[in-house]
Amino acid sequence: MQRLIGAGSAIALGLSLAGGTYAAPSFDIIGQDFVGGVRFINGNVRPSIAEDGTVVFVANDVTPAISAPMFFSGDGVNPLSQAKFTAAGYDNVSTVKIDSAGNLAYVGTRTAAPHDFRGVYRTTTTGSFYSTVFEVEQVFGPPPQPNPQNRLAMSGNGTIAFSNIQDGDGDLYTAAQGAPAQVLRAGSGTFFNNQQFDVNDSGAVAIQMEYTDPNNGLSRGILVFDTPGEGLAGIETAVERTGVGVQPKLAMNNLGQVAFILESNITIQYFNPPLPGGGALAGTQSLTPGVYMSTPSAFGTPFSFTKIADTSGAFESFSEIRLNDNGTIVLEASVEVSPGNFETGIYTGGDPIADELVRTGKTININGSDNFFSIVRLGDLNHQDQLTFQTSDFNTTDQIVWRVNNVPEPGAMVMMMGLAGVQVMRRRSAK
Repeated sequence: MQRLIGAGSAIALGLSLAGGTYAAPSFDIIGQDFVGGVRFINGNVRPSIAEDGTVVFVANDVTPAISAPMFFSGDGVNPLSQAKFTAAGYDNVSTVKIDSAGNLAYVGTRTAAPHDFRGVYRTTTTGSFYSTVFEVEQVFGPPPQPNPQNRLAMSGNGTIAFSNIQDGDGDLYTAAQGAPAQVLRAGSGTFFNNQQFDVNDSGAVAIQMEYTDPNNGLSRGILVFDTPGEGLAGIETAVERTGVGVQPKLAMNNLGQVAFILESNITIQYFNPPLPGGGALAGTQSLTPGVYMSTPSAFGTPFSFTKIADTSGAFESFSEIRLNDNGTIVLEASVEVSPGNFETGIYTGGDPIADELVRTGKTININGSDNFFSIVRLGDLNHQDQLTFQTSDFNTTDQIVWRVNNVPEPGAMVMMMGLAGVQVMRRRSAK
């Protein structure tokens, strides 16, 4: 009689026989309330992950007298590293990013006399040094220039991007690891307020931004800048010429692809010539609400795209998106689990059942233990198909920072389960 095959081995063997390269996702606990020197994890700062799988998050420590917030970093095996930024005079951290060399970049406040500063800073996982990338003195009255936004993007090689653009004043910056910040695009009479952005290893930035369109007036789009000072004639776009109320979330990879979330119907009109404006209408491009993978094209020309997910089924909305060089897309989304009952989950594609990693409102068995999540927050995705997210539950009040390995591409979960089923059937027929 043929030896019986366990469920995990069945999946691995099935994938091997099919010639695939998929492996089932696995989950590691990186940080947890009241474990490893952590007291309370700060759920307002999303955890970040480096290319080597190291995760950083913000939490208060267990110092008996005064529990202070600090950066905790870990790989799931060794003890957590600590960078006590409050002891170095920093506070009010809104975002933190990490690279594989153990360098951290964050947005926070530096205490000083007579006025504090709000800025973008660097340190290490151990807090061995602190340096300023950009900061603005918090004087009484209007600041000398706009404060940096609470957003910060970092690529796999440690290149960061940040912005202090406000109504056309301020700048979009990039800074390679160990190098000073440089202005990639100044706010101006053409380029105005921005929201989300992402940066890749080459220093290119995809940014959701208001701009003055020569054929549409004040508009919003996903604009891609890769050379300092570029104007409309030199850039590519994934979305353009929409109303300012259209505010897509986005992510970009090193291939220049942009994935984005669209919450409303749009129709983009194209003109010939697109610049300087006033050309003849030369076609349109319409998109409906959903999640898209796109390849940007020169300003004023149609771009190619593929729809990944939409709200025609159980998905009610999408709130966050991540993309890597393997084409893996991860979504934080709201899903209707019963009429009028919505839960939040993390998904790797457009099927709210087959592509679900975790979600709130249900018991999920992870590593042999049952978990019930009341809050799920998506962190970052690296190019090794590793993902980090943070959870909380109403049962124990514990917060946990997780790392997922082998994050599957859309549909891969179905393939793995299907192949596992094939192997189980073969096992039974061999008895």
